Amino acid sequence: MKWFEDVFNRNIRLTDERLEHTELDHPEMSGQIDKIAETLVNPDVVVG
Repeated sequence: MKWFEDVFNRNIRLTDERLEHTELDHPEMSGQIDKIAETLVNPDVVVG
């Protein structure tokens, strides 16, 4: 399990199961864990 912090300082959990799903069903996301973390902290758009 990986933990991240988002733009609002909330803790975000990414379970191993969800990470496996992401990498298997979306192969372009394989190895992109740093990009996921970066996007949570610095998103292009926030919709509320």
